[in-house]
Amino acid sequence: MDKHSSYALITGGSSGIGYCYARELAAKNYHLVIVSNEDEKNRSVCKSLQQEFAVDTIPFFIDLTLPNSAEDVYRFCMERQLNIEILINNAGMFFFEEVADTSLDLSNKFLMLNVVTPTLLATLFSKYMREKKAGFILITASVTAWMPYPGIALYSATKRYLKNFARSLRYELKSHNVSVTVVCPGAVDTSLYSLNNKYRKLALRLRIMIDAKQLAAKAVKAMLNKRFLLIPGLMTKISVLVVMLIPPFIIHKIKLYLWKRLGRN
Repeated sequence: MDKHSSYALITGGSSGIGYCYARELAAKNYHLVIVSNEDEKNRSVCKSLQQEFAVDTIPFFIDLTLPNSAEDVYRFCMERQLNIEILINNAGMFFFEEVADTSLDLSNKFLMLNVVTPTLLATLFSKYMREKKAGFILITASVTAWMPYPGIALYSATKRYLKNFARSLRYELKSHNVSVTVVCPGAVDTSLYSLNNKYRKLALRLRIMIDAKQLAAKAVKAMLNKRFLLIPGLMTKISVLVVMLIPPFIIHKIKLYLWKRLGRN
């Protein structure tokens, strides 16, 4: 397939990891459809990438927590007859809160953004790619897919769902020349973490945290090489092995300690 006529669709592409995905793919001569709920910022990002890399960049403003948002994104691309070769399901949200203390409204938005919309986007575009006999789907999950911990119950459960969904989808699409890759990073250097520069630099130096540009480069390489799973960073791989061995009573003790430090009952 001619890359110069191919588009990569990236959700949450106006900032953070999504923006790094966009830059990485623009550098490889892919045109871009950047989906974001930050209208003005998204337009600015698209203009900047278009000028820097001489590729077509199309901003699409939408709230992916709303019903029918996946259908709206798909219809937008099909009406413009865009050759979508790559789908990157990247948009998501994170918060630290016990389930019982989370409002129904927030829980609903969280599940829509982290589960429903990426599933429906993958459903729609996998059928499209299957018919073309070509395509790549990249799903951003998390190392927390192996961490059913208190305070991140919804987050870790949705990421485990995405990981398992990606595995099954990969099996279904493999014989149709459509590859599915799932990325499970640990802490990434984005605005999600409100660390000062001193601790941010220390976390990066100790490789507890990974640079977003490095993550995007590794993820895109894994996707184009048709790898299934990417767990970037040695420390992240080690943490997966460690947490799988921690017994439940230790997790409970850690929870009690943290809740005490945070002033919670």
